[in-house]
Amino acid sequence: MTTIVPQDIRPEWFNVIRRLQSVAHEGNQGLAVLQIIVLVDDKGNPIVWTEPKRTKLEPWRLAGQVLHLLTGDSPPT
Repeated sequence: MTTIVPQDIRPEWFNVIRRLQSVAHEGNQGLAVLQIIVLVDDKGNPIVWTEPKRTKLEPWRLAGQVLHLLTGDSPPT
């Protein structure tokens, strides 16, 4: 399988992205917010970052409505 790497993502950021992806699917189903702080150098390259924090949104039954609110989409009818 061929992997296509977007040209707008610099290779220096791959490890940060991988780290976020590693926690994106943890835990139970439902929506969550990922939070990370990245220290960058004067060229915009990541130097170090914090451990990602995954915060699950509650109540779960309203998570879909929150997603629609954040994206500006109309909720399904």
